[in-house]
Amino acid sequence: MDNLCSLLPSSSIGDDFQILTDIHVSSLSSTFDLKEKDMFASKELLSKSFYYIAIKNNFEFKTVRSNSKPIEFKCSQDNCPWYVRASRYKGGE
Repeated sequence: MDNLCSLLPSSSIGDDFQILTDIHVSSLSSTFDLKEKDMFASKELLSKSFYYIAIKNNFEFKTVRSNSKPIEFKCSQDNCPWYVRASRYKGGE
């Protein structure tokens, strides 16, 4: 996440973690990507990031569940195993 956080507004919560606090399509590089354990300031920011990556990589996903704590995305194609689940970090939004 070092590349990502160097390009976008973020804040630190320790030596190992940074939280993405804002995202603007115009300021993202072509290498913008997400990985396991990336952290976001809000669920809305996480969703916005997924939409950007889906457009960039030409794939579709759907939101399986989104309530006060977890959010789940999955590939919209049949027989596609791609699935993401994110939950709120203790003390997060």
